[in-house]
Amino acid sequence: MEKKQNGNQMKRNIIIAAVALAVVAVLVVILVLLPEPAEKPDPSASPSETITPIETHYLVNEQFTKLDSITLYDADGAKVHTITTASKDDGSIEYSIAPSREGWNYDTDTFRSTAVNASTLSALSLVAENPTDLSQYGLDKPTWKIVTSFDSGARKYELLVGAPTALNNSYYCANGDGNVYAVGAYGIGTLTRDEMSYRTYAFFPSYYDQDAMEVNTDGAITFVRALDPSAGYDLQVRKIEEGEFENPATQMYMDAPIETFVSEDQAENKLINVAVLITVNGIYIDDPTDEQLAECGLDNPKEVWLKNEDGDEVHYYIGNIVGSNAYVMVDGVDTVLTAEGVYTALFELKYTDIMFKMLLRDNVREVSRVEYDLPDGTHRTLELSYAEPTGDEVAGTVSGSLDGTPISSTNASRLYAATLGVNIYEAYEKGSITLPRTPTVKVEVTRNDGGTTTLELYAINERRYAVALDGEETGFYVHRDLVNTMINAFGYVDRGETIPRVQ
Repeated sequence: MEKKQNGNQMKRNIIIAAVALAVVAVLVVILVLLPEPAEKPDPSASPSETITPIETHYLVNEQFTKLDSITLYDADGAKVHTITTASKDDGSIEYSIAPSREGWNYDTDTFRSTAVNASTLSALSLVAENPTDLSQYGLDKPTWKIVTSFDSGARKYELLVGAPTALNNSYYCANGDGNVYAVGAYGIGTLTRDEMSYRTYAFFPSYYDQDAMEVNTDGAITFVRALDPSAGYDLQVRKIEEGEFENPATQMYMDAPIETFVSEDQAENKLINVAVLITVNGIYIDDPTDEQLAECGLDNPKEVWLKNEDGDEVHYYIGNIVGSNAYVMVDGVDTVLTAEGVYTALFELKYTDIMFKMLLRDNVREVSRVEYDLPDGTHRTLELSYAEPTGDEVAGTVSGSLDGTPISSTNASRLYAATLGVNIYEAYEKGSITLPRTPTVKVEVTRNDGGTTTLELYAINERRYAVALDGEETGFYVHRDLVNTMINAFGYVDRGETIPRVQ
């Protein structure tokens, strides 16, 4: 019996020992797998704001509308610039910066963001209270000093900016109360912006419609000039002044390279909308040297002038163009800028592409008679009348007769359309050619009010007729093909055929 008890006791001891060994093994595994504990930070290491403050530490807490000025000093104690404010009659705030750059406008929104940050400046944390050694914070020799004034000088604040903290999201700062604070990098960045950061690149209003994704000047441009002196290219277009011309063909006029009316649609699409695309997007260098100007192609620049009906105007000098990007300068601003939307097509446009080419401009509804003296010596007379649309009709009805014989409405309309189609082909210098004594073709249009316009065409060579209007040389040629189209229209009527549609 005693032997049996001893055997049971041994079994229990073996089990207990096995369990104990298993527990020890588990603990060893856990200790091996667990990472080593982090070392305690060295108190001599660079201080950092690692604790979120329980309370907000305001270094400045004022209404930004009470701000008088912000003065920035550099590490040597030299004044960098001063931003001042002034209240306008409409309640808004006007900002200015000194020293400023001649010719530049400055951005109100950028000034406002600086003013807001200068007026409500809080710390991320209180780093140290009354430290004896400021060198570890970079505050023995501050990088910046920022002085703000509020309420007509009633309250002033001085902020010293030292080194960046270890986290690089803030700077050590002091405000004179003996403590060191960590202030967010963004706030300090706005307060230490340089003068260049406040400049606005909008030298001329933008006419780009973001919704439609296209340029739309809608007649707002009153003057545009594109000049390339090296190529002898000069194209100038402007809006005519009220009363400048009697019965003007359009509202736009070309002063160079020739004087003539301009097609408003063509000028807007091919010239104006290209010119207004020029957009300054950056600063390359202030006060460029002659060598730097030559490097940028601005020693012999192309030039563009723009004016609008609001009185805004700009004069660009354009240097090297790569794609649609270029170096540019603005008249009165001694800075090389970068710009986009600059196209060489602006200096390659032919004036004939935008000029108003119609010589005879009276609408068919305004005309009672057209008389023709043709090259074969015949004289033809087209009588016209126009009836306004009635009821559901969209267009009125043209009636006519040729040499006293009624003709179809279609032929009456197309014969007059062929007459209007004798358009300007190109220009020449008035007085540079001698016109024949008598015209080759003469067309006289009589209006319903009794007024007349006389078109005289003088054959110069196989493809050109020189043009006179009401006895005055115009300096324009028309192409023989257009004249032949008009002359051939009479043949269709004489044969009883329908005149083809004028292309």
